[in-house]
Amino acid sequence: MNKPNPIDIVFDGPPSHESGRFVEVENSTGKSIKFGDWVQRADGYWVLRIYAFTIAEISDALEFLSYEDKQSVLDRLGVNPSERHKYE
Repeated sequence: MNKPNPIDIVFDGPPSHESGRFVEVENSTGKSIKFGDWVQRADGYWVLRIYAFTIAEISDALEFLSYEDKQSVLDRLGVNPSERHKYE
C-alpha cells in the first residue's frame, strides 16, 4: 500500500522551550498550499484547524468541476498524479 502524499507544516526551528515560528504549509513538492483555517479558540490559543475528508467526499465535491479545475484542486491538495484515478 502506498503512503499518502505528506503535508508539511513548516517552522523556522525545531521544537523546544523556544519553539520555531510557523512559516507555511507545503505539499510534497515544496509548493505552498492553503490547508485548513487559522482559528482563535476561547482559551486564547490559536490553532491551524485541518479538516479530514474521505476519498468519497472529495470525489463528490469534484464531480461537477471541469477537468482543468479538478486537476487544479488536486494539485493544491498535493494528490500524487498516480493516485488521481481514485477521484475520477
